[in-house]
Amino acid sequence: MAMIFWELETDHTCSALFASAVLNELSEKAEFSKHMHLSASLKENARHFEDLAYNVMTQLYSDDRESSLKTLVTRVARYNSTPLNIAVSQKLKKFMAHTACQAKLNSIWNGDIAEYTPFWRVC
Repeated sequence: MAMIFWELETDHTCSALFASAVLNELSEKAEFSKHMHLSASLKENARHFEDLAYNVMTQLYSDDRESSLKTLVTRVARYNSTPLNIAVSQKLKKFMAHTACQAKLNSIWNGDIAEYTPFWRVC
């Protein structure tokens, strides 16, 4: 069912991250209920959707860097969140390790400070 939603949605990154988040939560609940086989299957599917989000972001980043960075912080109405917020809140480490995510986080952290600005000037 998650695959159907992923194919119908226009924002594939956010859809894949949301599906991964839901599957991770279901996996934890199944593990708590002692359904280990189901938990492992759900965890594997969660990784699959995180990989899909990672691959979509890789393609976006290679096509247009600025657009991919904007995509990470653009609120998607259907999920009432941004892809970056979903990834952070659900601890999706592989997606957060993506170059685009790291570049956006550095941009947010440093603001408009250029990389070559001396430390004394920053202070």
